[in-house]
Amino acid sequence: MKLSDLKFIIDAIIEGNPEAKDHIVKIPNNGFGMGYTSSTLVAFAGTGIDWDSQTFFIIPENKMIEQPQPEGKGKEGDHE
Repeated sequence: MKLSDLKFIIDAIIEGNPEAKDHIVKIPNNGFGMGYTSSTLVAFAGTGIDWDSQTFFIIPENKMIEQPQPEGKGKEGDHE
């Protein structure tokens, strides 16, 4: 996802519901389903520095654990 894609989504949500600008931002821990979604609050969002200056990061409030990828699958950052 590009930052412009994220901005488009956020702008559309706020345009459709101006009160959404006050919604809490979270990262789901797993998938979505019926009922409550287990999630982690966002502590910070912004661009990286140096070699990460072309990347926008969303930093969770609580440490998230990286799961090993099955053989033959790239890391999340390896695709767009």
